[in-house]
Amino acid sequence: MKKKHPVPTSDQKHHMIEEAAYFRAERRGFTGGDPVEDWFSAEVEIEESLKALRKADPQNQELAAYERMRQEMKKLLANIQDTVNADTIKQTFL
Repeated sequence: MKKKHPVPTSDQKHHMIEEAAYFRAERRGFTGGDPVEDWFSAEVEIEESLKALRKADPQNQELAAYERMRQEMKKLLANIQDTVNADTIKQTFL
């Protein structure tokens, strides 16, 4: 079973972005570049990482499977309801 990943608080997420932006600047030797661009790129990087973790969470996979099953059942029941209504109407007029 995969380990469930806790959702970071906004402060934790802010700190993660801050560190990622810092490491971007560090990789280029703190010369050139744009700190604002580093920050925005780090935000995207962290958000994508967190999305990937949420997607890999077994509980989320189970919820997604349940939602797909629920939608399929809804379609099947709608088809059955249409058939029953049509048959009922036919019997009424025969």
